[in-house]
Amino acid sequence: MNNYKTNCRQFYYCLSLLFILFLTGCSTRFLPIQSPDLIIADDLAIYKSEGITLTVTEQMWIKDPQFLSDHYTTFWIKVQNNTSQPYKVRPSSFALLDEDRNQMDVQDQEQVLDLMLQNETLYIDRFLMSTQSQQEILQKRQLIQKNIMLDSFSFGDILPHASKQGIIFFPKVKGNINQLVFVFNNKEITFQRIK
Repeated sequence: MNNYKTNCRQFYYCLSLLFILFLTGCSTRFLPIQSPDLIIADDLAIYKSEGITLTVTEQMWIKDPQFLSDHYTTFWIKVQNNTSQPYKVRPSSFALLDEDRNQMDVQDQEQVLDLMLQNETLYIDRFLMSTQSQQEILQKRQLIQKNIMLDSFSFGDILPHASKQGIIFFPKVKGNINQLVFVFNNKEITFQRIK
């Protein structure tokens, strides 16, 4: 009996891995296009200007909630302050343009959390649900909150010779878009769609 359970667990584990690989293979990626003032390394675009180094890549969300990618296009960024003065980073420092130059603004962490938690079971009926079901729902909500809060970029001051990194969220781009332009303080970095 123990051997059967172990084999079932291994089978489901392998099936899960195959499913993740399938999703990764089917997902659309955007890679940075070389320009004179950019350094491209792997899938990263690195831009240096006035004591600030920005590293950016389009990055698919892979944690819970899995459906976040249905609502948002996500980029991982790192901003390094190479000066001796604090450097302020605001959500308005960033924008995303599609190939028709339609602008999408950064969605703050609270907006993302509100939408993601809204999709989960919000109403727990103490009389109809078991205590275990209630706890599972609450634990899932806590995990979603934790993942989004830990992985989000934290806007505000970056201290001298320090850096901040994390995910920023834009509204989901349409599936037929071939190019995106990531904007940081008027610097445009073009990303090309690959399949």
